[in-house]
Amino acid sequence: MTTYTALPDEYARYAIAHHEFPSELLGSAKAVAVISTQSWCPDWKAVDRSLKALVEDQKPEDFDLSIYTVIYDREKYFSEYRTMKERIWGNSFVPYIRYYVDGELVADTNQLASEGFLEVFREHMTENAR
Repeated sequence: MTTYTALPDEYARYAIAHHEFPSELLGSAKAVAVISTQSWCPDWKAVDRSLKALVEDQKPEDFDLSIYTVIYDREKYFSEYRTMKERIWGNSFVPYIRYYVDGELVADTNQLASEGFLEVFREHMTENAR
């Protein structure tokens, strides 16, 4: 099953304070993606469309995936989140995607097409772990 939802504010604030998302979020599925972006970004609009298509098609079929998004320029914590993302995580581009498998960070990228997006997870899973 694939889910796609906005990141709750408390999880974004947790990441600002602890430089990582809480374990309950990271353990919400076998594979978890957290996408940090800003509303003005034209690349974000393409990523958003392809992720919605994944959910509609219920892909991937071989593992559960939870996708969370934070459009942080629309939030009261904009400045703090951007500073943490750029200084701690070392990424000043949007959209910025963090990939987790079994609750562990396995990769981070900027924009990817939907097949490339899923491939990042598959590269970090073994047949036995699926």
